[in-house]
Amino acid sequence: MLKLSFVLSILFLPITLHSIQAQVAGTKAGTATVSGRVTLKGEPARGVMVILQAQNNPVASNSPRAKVDDSGRYNFTGVAAGMYSISALAPGYVSPGDGPIGFRGGQTINVAEGEKIENIDLEIKRGGVIAGRVTDSQNRPVIEETVTLIKLDRNNRPQNYFSYGPYFDMSRTDDRGFYRIYGLPEGRFLVSVGYAETPGSARIASSREFYPRVFYPNVSSESEAKAIEVSEGSEANDVDITLPDPKQTREVYGRVVDAGAGQPVAGVEVVVGGLTREGKYAGEWAGSGARSGPNGEFRLFGVLPGRYALLARPDDFIGGGG
Repeated sequence: MLKLSFVLSILFLPITLHSIQAQVAGTKAGTATVSGRVTLKGEPARGVMVILQAQNNPVASNSPRAKVDDSGRYNFTGVAAGMYSISALAPGYVSPGDGPIGFRGGQTINVAEGEKIENIDLEIKRGGVIAGRVTDSQNRPVIEETVTLIKLDRNNRPQNYFSYGPYFDMSRTDDRGFYRIYGLPEGRFLVSVGYAETPGSARIASSREFYPRVFYPNVSSESEAKAIEVSEGSEANDVDITLPDPKQTREVYGRVVDAGAGQPVAGVEVVVGGLTREGKYAGEWAGSGARSGPNGEFRLFGVLPGRYALLARPDDFIGGGG
């Protein structure tokens, strides 16, 4: 039987502006300029979009973008000082380099106030494809399930988990259970489907069931998984995964009580907060919108296996979430 472990105390989260201020600082106007050229097989990559993302906010949707002109050139002005990743955005293509933006590649640059940085040239290449089908134990398609890729480094160590950003939609299975992830850089990837407990994370499912993580080719541990080789323009098809029977999520219920007066507190949203291995709150939370009732009672549905803190979240709370 699955067991969930929780910190019994209810914590009230303070208002915090720290993370939001850090994001604004990475995108405010500055005085530096960044320019260069984008090519495809040595020719100007006309019309391609280039994105400049502050590394302290790698998933920002408001990062500046510049369109490549007919000669393949781009130019950014008013860039604030800081560390950035710069890459070309072209569906199905990647920018080889050291940039950490998902798997788009690109280059990392350090910008000083007022600096004029030139000749940051980017070459785009046709990305690879990993495609397959996800089915359950009865050979039925598993619909709208997320496929996760793990890119391995030269020593076969995981570099990062990849199921976000522009690739998120294509990493979900369709009504037939099929998925097709394109625009991947050269390298070796592990493919998996299903939930795996991660210290510090907080997850609540939208349904009462979840699938345990399974790696291709139908193994439960990362060490047994088979890596998929991806090269420029390659296609790895039939990377199929069969999932075992789903398991049940859990319910968490209790009461919210004012510590000083000992009276129940109604109308407060209760969420779960992720804990590190040391038992400290990691800053990530997840909830289903559940609020305490007239007697302070609350009930959370769809809680996935893990070790959590229970948090009472005030309406004026500002911060990150899961």
